[in-house]
Amino acid sequence: MNINDFVRAYSAANYLGRLGVGSGQPAAGTGSSLQGGLKKADTRIQSLLDTNTAQLSAFGKLKSSLADTQTTARALSGLTSTTSAAAQRTAASQFVAAYNGAIEAARIAATKAGGGAPAQGASRVESDLGRAVASGTSAAASLKQFGIEAGSDGKLVLDATKFDVAQKSDAAGVLAGLVQLGQQVDGAATKSLAADGKLGASLAVYSQKASLLKNQQSVLSSLSAPSTSDQQDTGSYGSGLAAYSFKLSAYQTNWF
Repeated sequence: MNINDFVRAYSAANYLGRLGVGSGQPAAGTGSSLQGGLKKADTRIQSLLDTNTAQLSAFGKLKSSLADTQTTARALSGLTSTTSAAAQRTAASQFVAAYNGAIEAARIAATKAGGGAPAQGASRVESDLGRAVASGTSAAASLKQFGIEAGSDGKLVLDATKFDVAQKSDAAGVLAGLVQLGQQVDGAATKSLAADGKLGASLAVYSQKASLLKNQQSVLSSLSAPSTSDQQDTGSYGSGLAAYSFKLSAYQTNWF
């Protein structure tokens, strides 16, 4: 029985028909039956909330990792001929680490999403970053020449020794390659981080879902707490059922 089934099964009409309201007496066992159903519904909602929390966290980490990648990419694009060789290598190393972090975060987010538009959006982030590294006038070949290369897992590797050798033999070429790399990845990250992009849309969906699920927990909590009228004489028992009916109606209306 899913949550909506539960709501339908315990609708106001069902209560009024099965609980003996007309006779002024509740049917035997209906209280425990109701509480059991409420407990099952609460367990189901908590499971959905736990899953949604993990998904929201994964996409939040992806956004953060992508922002770090953008920052390091802009550092690369801002390098000039006056930037020391050591500073260029540091910038390249920081970029590689941030880029790999974003790739890993995108994969985790896609897995947590479990399919659908959010999973596709996370995978798109990874593919866009990969294209940004490989695109350009021979960018991939140039990067490989000065020690930055994509491994079989799609992540970048920086060979510091090869990088130093390349700087000594062709400092201008290394600088141009780093600047181009930074500009391309910055462009891809900016697109992915846009408020109207797939990443932003996924975060909005998960945030809204978390709010709705918490609201359902609140409604169930109020349902499981007997009202004052439920504890009074049987003549007012119907008032308690009316309260249940109202709460169940709100519960069903707000479910998505």
